[in-house]
Amino acid sequence: MAGMDGIELARRLRETSDIPFILYTGQGSEEVAATAFAAGIDDYMRKAMDHSHYKLLAKRIRTAAEKSRAERRLQGSEERYRTVFENTGTATIIVEEDRTISLANKRFVELSGFSREEIEGKKPWTDFVVEEDLERMAKQHSMRRVDSDAALKNYEFRFVDRDGNVKDIFLTIDMIPDTSKSIASLLDITKPKQAEEKLRESLQTSADIMREIPSGMIVYKYEPPDQLILLDG
Repeated sequence: MAGMDGIELARRLRETSDIPFILYTGQGSEEVAATAFAAGIDDYMRKAMDHSHYKLLAKRIRTAAEKSRAERRLQGSEERYRTVFENTGTATIIVEEDRTISLANKRFVELSGFSREEIEGKKPWTDFVVEEDLERMAKQHSMRRVDSDAALKNYEFRFVDRDGNVKDIFLTIDMIPDTSKSIASLLDITKPKQAEEKLRESLQTSADIMREIPSGMIVYKYEPPDQLILLDG
């Protein structure tokens, strides 16, 4: 292109495209090569009088093309993974070996009350756990990275959100293969736990009443839509 050298062309191209770019030049130096790579080229090769170097050029072109295709496949996989990660239906996070949360989906953002920017790469998972549960969870975190099969993959713990609200959580967690990262899914079971506790209290109250009723008496109470029948005999 008139008035534009290869390096400037690479800069312009990188503004809109990631197509492989090899700078093939008759003049060059280490300084030119460094500038060219900084501009975004994929490879750099100087022309030579020996025609055999065309074989090397062809090899480098194939290598650059294969690398570009691999990167596109990886990008596609990452986009699909991110879509699944964001739409699992439960709060989900990626945890690093140092306990930092590196990724958090929108459900976790809602559960915690913090923004994604406040969480990712900044907050450790320990910030969201009540003090009484920290020690046992820290042991599981370490064990999981030594022997993942020996660590628990499901258990309950108490979660603390931004406002200090404590929530009961059912945790599902495992290691991501060939990494030191783990992926955790957090299901809020606070309401079911509260309902379970109310039912337990109701049953206990019924049992206490039963113990106070003289033998042989029948007590019947009906309050639509609920009914309670207590029998003793």
